[in-house]
Amino acid sequence: MRTAFLALIAAGALLVAGCGGPGEASEASEPPSSAVESAAPSPSPSEEPTTEPAVEAEKVSLLDTCLALFGDDPVAVEARTFLDEVDSLDADTAVEAAVYSFRLEEVAATAEAQLAEPIRATRGILDDFSAAWDESGSWELDTKAFNEAAVEIQGICGAELEAVGAESEPAPPELTDEEQAEAAFLSEVRAAHPRTQSEPDADIVDVATAFCTIYGKAGAAPVVEQAITLAAGIQFSEGELRSIKQAGITMLCPEHADQLG
Repeated sequence: MRTAFLALIAAGALLVAGCGGPGEASEASEPPSSAVESAAPSPSPSEEPTTEPAVEAEKVSLLDTCLALFGDDPVAVEARTFLDEVDSLDADTAVEAAVYSFRLEEVAATAEAQLAEPIRATRGILDDFSAAWDESGSWELDTKAFNEAAVEIQGICGAELEAVGAESEPAPPELTDEEQAEAAFLSEVRAAHPRTQSEPDADIVDVATAFCTIYGKAGAAPVVEQAITLAAGIQFSEGELRSIKQAGITMLCPEHADQLG
């Protein structure tokens, strides 16, 4: 809805540009000076109208300006895409350029000087496009001015947005003691047997957990040896199984570590 409203304003501006407005009156004979003087006595100095100074828009931070240019409603991206890709100069594209110009001025009005200047330079290119439709019917992009403004804007905003992005990245969650032990166990097994890098974490942990369960019962040693002999070669080699057993008992169920040979 907002874009449609701005387009209507811009279209109206383009239609009346360069034409005599309804407020222009035709020439008429001036009334006698005596009648003017008698109709309106000269005001005293205290009665003379005063002009209020224009209120300057309150400036916002560089980050806020960059978010206005590249955030949820990325006018800088949209305007650049328009200028990069526009291939016809007609009433519709002239209105579109005027809308982008209007939106950029909204941002520039509250921007710090170092950003306001390149924003208005981009706006000037859009205004030239709209004016060309009224005046000559032909237009060519000033590539040098266009790129200089874009580089300046991106240089400032790239640093601002990168900084805030780094600050907003959530810290990784802290691992529980169990998760830390499991990570250390997997790291040790894979350091000893690089082939296991391709095996799922859960499979390696499940084998270690099975060894922990066996060692929780009496007479575990011969049962473990029999299990290793039967399982070797199915998914893990005998050497990998023995490393999983050793590291698993040491790190995942250290209460059984005294049973390791």
